[in-house]
Amino acid sequence: MASTNFSLKNFLIANLPLNNLIYEKTDLSEEMNDEQLKEQLEVLPELEKGCLIVANDNYRSTPTSRIVRLLREMGKLTKPAKFIIATGTHKPPSEELAINLSGATKEDQLFIHDVYSLKEYYTAGTTSRGTEVLINPIIKKVTQILTINSVEPHYFAGFTGGAKSLVPGIAAKTTIETNHRWAITPESKVMETKGNPVFEDLWEATSLVFPIEEILTVQLVNNGEKIVNAFVGNFTSAFKKAIQSSRRLFGVALSKKVDRLITIVDPPLDKNLYQSQKALENTKNVVKDGGTLVLVSKCEEGVGTKAFFDKLINLGTAEEVVAKLSFDTYQFGDHKAFYWAELATRVELLFLGDPSEQMVKTAFMTKITQEELISHVNEWVKNGDTVALDTAGGISAFYLDEE
Repeated sequence: MASTNFSLKNFLIANLPLNNLIYEKTDLSEEMNDEQLKEQLEVLPELEKGCLIVANDNYRSTPTSRIVRLLREMGKLTKPAKFIIATGTHKPPSEELAINLSGATKEDQLFIHDVYSLKEYYTAGTTSRGTEVLINPIIKKVTQILTINSVEPHYFAGFTGGAKSLVPGIAAKTTIETNHRWAITPESKVMETKGNPVFEDLWEATSLVFPIEEILTVQLVNNGEKIVNAFVGNFTSAFKKAIQSSRRLFGVALSKKVDRLITIVDPPLDKNLYQSQKALENTKNVVKDGGTLVLVSKCEEGVGTKAFFDKLINLGTAEEVVAKLSFDTYQFGDHKAFYWAELATRVELLFLGDPSEQMVKTAFMTKITQEELISHVNEWVKNGDTVALDTAGGISAFYLDEE
């Protein structure tokens, strides 16, 4: 599955006129080996019996099982633990996949958070922005928590990682919905944390769930199994260090806006349109009005979480979506539909991937082939257009250095 998209990525890189493109390649030359990781993990105490280890699901590239293996080798994890897969509102993985993701053994207890079937939640309180924090009741039965996270730019929460392990990771859908309505506000931006209402609300919510300074954590800056940095120990300080590293690694500064931009989405974000949208949002601010943004993503699952897509279908045009959706009337998925439509009113959207032409059209895009993309790029270059290529779509974030 993933190899197909990598093959397409390699094909495009081999056939696009790279010398004529603004082409940034993420530098992973400083990859950490296991011994270097163990040096960082040494600050963790030996985990107690029943420690809750919060693991990301298969829509994140977090190498959780690798970290768990190292903790076992170091003698930090010798007692049976509780593992929970933090799915948020994503489709829960199979038990077999959950085991592979988490590194849990038969001596451990493995839980998969599922907002679609879990009926009983623990009420932790209400944030100052009015988010009632309903959390998986497993939280009441633990005295020690370890979160293992990947920290990447996130288009409305600022960055992934940190508090997102617990909220939205193991929260109720209503909690996630109330928080995510803030995504429609202009203050919710990629790589912005100060004054970002989504980010601030998530951290406040998490502080109601469990004492922040008592949460143990491993915050990784990585691309799949390749880990560039690991920040371990205190939840808040480790996350702050990780976002600075992530900004340096995945942030791409341009001096001015471009006419055209191609973003190629890597696994696991290439599973569906819902996840792949992050690549559009992480690059849109450097594309001129009236320009072109090309999304290259396999999307073998099609739409993914479909609440946003239903809004696109029901409202019909990009202009209607932008006009009808708002903070006050927010329903789950509206931020996705709003962002998608707003972008479509400003730039031309082209798509290269598996979904049908009709599905792509519903998302205000035009489906093209790889040959057509190469032809387009050659024509753009010939016409003197500035063209940028994003080879880590959804992870990297393009921005203007004047901002």
